[in-house]
Amino acid sequence: MKPLNVIIIGAGLGGLACGIRLAVEGCKVKIFEKNHFAGGSLGSIRLKGFTFNTGAEYISAPFLFDQLYEYAGKRRIDSFKFRDCDPIFQAVFPDFKRFALYSNPAETVKLNPMLSGADLQGFNSFTEESAAIFDDIFFDYCGRPVDENTFRFRTNLWLRRMNPQKTCEEYANEKFQTPELQQLFGFWPLIGGGNPKSATHLFRAFSQMFQRWGTAVPDGGMDNMVQAIVRLFRESGGEIFYGTEVSEIQIFNHTVSGVRLKDGRIQQADLVISDADAAATYRYLIDSDRTRYDSVNQAKTKISGISAFVYHLGTRCILQERAPLAPLNILFPEDYDRFLNELFDQKTLSDHPLLILRMASKIIPDNAPFGCEALSVIVPVPNLESINPWDHISYSYRNHVLDLLQNYFLTDIRTNLIVEEYLDPIIIKNRLGSHAGSILSFQPELQKNGEIRMANRCRDIRHLYLAGNGAHPGATIPGVLSGAANTVQVIKEDFDKE
Repeated sequence: MKPLNVIIIGAGLGGLACGIRLAVEGCKVKIFEKNHFAGGSLGSIRLKGFTFNTGAEYISAPFLFDQLYEYAGKRRIDSFKFRDCDPIFQAVFPDFKRFALYSNPAETVKLNPMLSGADLQGFNSFTEESAAIFDDIFFDYCGRPVDENTFRFRTNLWLRRMNPQKTCEEYANEKFQTPELQQLFGFWPLIGGGNPKSATHLFRAFSQMFQRWGTAVPDGGMDNMVQAIVRLFRESGGEIFYGTEVSEIQIFNHTVSGVRLKDGRIQQADLVISDADAAATYRYLIDSDRTRYDSVNQAKTKISGISAFVYHLGTRCILQERAPLAPLNILFPEDYDRFLNELFDQKTLSDHPLLILRMASKIIPDNAPFGCEALSVIVPVPNLESINPWDHISYSYRNHVLDLLQNYFLTDIRTNLIVEEYLDPIIIKNRLGSHAGSILSFQPELQKNGEIRMANRCRDIRHLYLAGNGAHPGATIPGVLSGAANTVQVIKEDFDKE
């Protein structure tokens, strides 16, 4: 590959992974990051001795990090280490029924009395059938650029074979009889920001990602891992410019020529990769005559994904639990169907939402001072296209979430609360630059051509490429790392022809 001048917008995981691979290929790579830190949503914050992860809590498919380091001729283990975690998560239902999902299906069966009779048969069938399609989905679909004509043809063939029109909820209802298990094994699209009632059942393959490769946390927290990847990028020859915001992608004759920075400076490049939110890239960073580009219009037709209300808490004591909680818990509401309807159809703020409760100090005790507890609560909420005045409701919703959380503990949280921070969709939008405060870019909906996210290569603007949550294959750490490899692949193909 000939040396190229490359500009990457954003130092999230996708931008860093693309940058490392291209720098290793001899390209001159510059990353412009509007914030004063790398990692995008992936990182850690430290408050008075407490450490909270701001994005993902667990790493799945850790071998993808090994592949990235090997591409640069180094070993990941020499940079940072992973610590295995099990169970993957625990589901907690309103009557405190609990179901823990383990990496090993046999362990899941052994430790969950709820699995018996027809439900045990359903679980075995769910696991076997999901495993049968996993390789096709992860390696054949996620592991290839979406706009290859031959790939698109093959994708359509196996999509038809797998009847993707069936929803995840419908599939789970067929496999299980117990309502709680129907909810649990149908909820998988929520991981990618999708509605279990409308998203394809193929999202159940998420379960196999964890069961195939387990889950892990990086020693020292997510921020330690991000900083290690930044070092790898710099050691490979790349440059990062923090506090430097891109205001426009420069285009001449349908071909990228560089970027304009917010301070007015023009930076020329042979190609541009946007690791910013794909919806925001096409809506706000393309020149004023953007309506002539089909890619821009396509991005506007896609539904913006959900946002989140995130609440980090540090307590002066170890909280006594009403029922044993795991490091990662999915707390289902009494009326789960109502919650999904409010979130995706009515696009209103639910009074009784599903809660994702992470207890960081259960994973790594150093995440909290001795004798203290570190917790994070994530609440899926509608994006800013539906609910805008968060500056007026954030504190009251914080109080409401705290009340809901208190139901799971005997210890009074309020009197023991010593540190807190909450993030609403407005803060998320400002920090990440995402359209409408979406946390996972577009809402995942399977298109006729097999596309869920935007293509890694822009179809009608030459030398513009995408990485990150909004680019194929999309959200989650494995999705972003696979997408970065896809993006570099099509760049090499394009410039080898020129």
